[in-house]
Amino acid sequence: MKRLGASGPVTVVMDAGIVSEDNLRWLRKAGHDWVVVDRQHPCVPQGEPDAETSSVDRYQIRIWCMPGAGDDELRLCVHSAARERTEKSMHTRARLSLDADLKYLDDGLRISRRLKRYPKVLKKVGRLRQQHRRVSAQYNIEVIADAGGRNTIEVRWKFNERRAHRDATAGMYLLRILLCQWDEVRISLFRYLSTRRYTTCA
Repeated sequence: MKRLGASGPVTVVMDAGIVSEDNLRWLRKAGHDWVVVDRQHPCVPQGEPDAETSSVDRYQIRIWCMPGAGDDELRLCVHSAARERTEKSMHTRARLSLDADLKYLDDGLRISRRLKRYPKVLKKVGRLRQQHRRVSAQYNIEVIADAGGRNTIEVRWKFNERRAHRDATAGMYLLRILLCQWDEVRISLFRYLSTRRYTTCA
């Protein structure tokens, strides 16, 4: 911290990619405060939000005050309409990409020098499921072999709406804050969230 020009206790902001309990223990021991994105997936908060604001793009931001990880730590559940929109867009792109790859595989069964052997097509489908794991569990994929079981004659796939993930926590993330009480942190937190263009903490 001294190398960054800090002469005393500071407030450290970290995203989920570098947050660890060891890091937080070190910060606490050194007398620093923090605002960090928790790696834990948020639960659906109960009741109305404790506060609401909006980003510079006028996307709604709702905040619930949750039980903290410690007596002196504040935990907030934040829902960003911009983040939810981004997550849904990523899901749609993932579906379109898997559809395109499966169609390419199926079309190739009728094109010379393309993949046709049944075991290899099965293996390719498995790799596609892994590659598109964000959405592949929501698909029924069937590989049809010829009478001799040597070559593939068709790849069938269908998106299963019943398996589609309806995530009630889409657009939500948890903030852990070691600063002060809720009423004292409200103004500075709102200023921070409302000036972010997308509010999509990683």
